[in-house]
Amino acid sequence: MPRKKQPTKPPVATNLDDANELISTLWDRLNDLEDRLNQNSRNSSRPPSSNGPGASSSAPAKKPTGRKRGAQSGHKGSKRMLADTVDETRTYYPDDTCACGGDIAINDSPYRRHQVFDIPSQAFSVVEHQLHQGQCCQCSKTVKATLPDNVNQGQMG
Repeated sequence: MPRKKQPTKPPVATNLDDANELISTLWDRLNDLEDRLNQNSRNSSRPPSSNGPGASSSAPAKKPTGRKRGAQSGHKGSKRMLADTVDETRTYYPDDTCACGGDIAINDSPYRRHQVFDIPSQAFSVVEHQLHQGQCCQCSKTVKATLPDNVNQGQMG
């Protein structure tokens, strides 16, 4: 919209009718300029970038709750259930001897079951890694097997 050139001197009314007409014209111009000044991206077709740096964002600010972000301590976590059928089972046992030199009595049942879902080219296979633990016959220390380095720590391989 081209700007009108402002007169160098203000108009002067010589009688009351001219003054009223001048007031009416100036009043209309003032209203038009105020309307243009109050435009923003929410009440016009202007983009949000034209709002200027002092404009508030469209998203309302959240009230602080006093909690930290993320999962709260004590909440019930969730994880993938173990599969009933597995394609392969690999069993791991701790060393035969403890760090103190005593023999390890190995438990029959694993203390932890870790399943990795691998997705080959067209189908997936589930490999269960059973980690056993034992107790030293000399110092009663519990010794646990660990996953090999080449086994993914997550469930998906």
